[in-house]
Amino acid sequence: EDVFDFDPNLTLTTNVIDLSDVADAEINQDSGLDTIEDNLVLWLDAANPHAGARIDTNELPSDNETIQTWIDLSGNNHHVTQNQELNKPIHKLNQQGGNGAIQFDGETQYIWGESNENLNEFSMIVVAKMGNIDFTGNNSGGAVVSIQEKGSDNFDAIVYHERDTTDRKFMHGSSEHARFYASSITEESTGPVILHDQVKNEAFKLYRNGAVVGEGTPVSTDKSNARFIIGNRHFLTNTLDPSVNGYWYGDIYEVLVFN
Repeated sequence: EDVFDFDPNLTLTTNVIDLSDVADAEINQDSGLDTIEDNLVLWLDAANPHAGARIDTNELPSDNETIQTWIDLSGNNHHVTQNQELNKPIHKLNQQGGNGAIQFDGETQYIWGESNENLNEFSMIVVAKMGNIDFTGNNSGGAVVSIQEKGSDNFDAIVYHERDTTDRKFMHGSSEHARFYASSITEESTGPVILHDQVKNEAFKLYRNGAVVGEGTPVSTDKSNARFIIGNRHFLTNTLDPSVNGYWYGDIYEVLVFN
């Protein structure tokens, strides 16, 4: 039996990977992440998108293979999926640092999942690279990651280049811009960049490569049955229709969400 009856590439037996063990091995010392692992809600890793669950002999998807399921390594089973061929992002081998990437075309591609999580205060962390220094058309307000309440326009997202005042800047995207604030840094290259968006009541902060580049004091909002949307800003209210100008254009290497 497959993890998802519509994804024949994957088996039911997936291996849960320990975040702190991976980080400790990478830096060859104690990362300290084991103290916050219980708060990990979602972990998507482009270097390991199928978590050893392939039924064929390939450990990883092949180069340019479309991704139907991106497995959540947090152990919470918040896997993100995409059934429609036109909307599936692409797995790329040997990208940044020789690792894989999930590539989004900025036109039609996104992937998402629904959970029973009720999120109010949380952190979204991504490692991503833009496909172009300027976003236009379908990606003029493209989001790397968004967390949205089911059945509502209530969302918070890491967005690039959506408003006239955020030309070549990352910003905090939200319903009707209610919690808007932007990075003070104008991007001069496509990256990659590490972004950390802290959603905390009256203490929102955006970090870029470890430095605070934006902050605001809006009130945080509850997101029941939270949806995790990768590659688009939000779904239109009471639909599963993605924002027509909210597509991410570029590569995503890592997505982590902590509550």
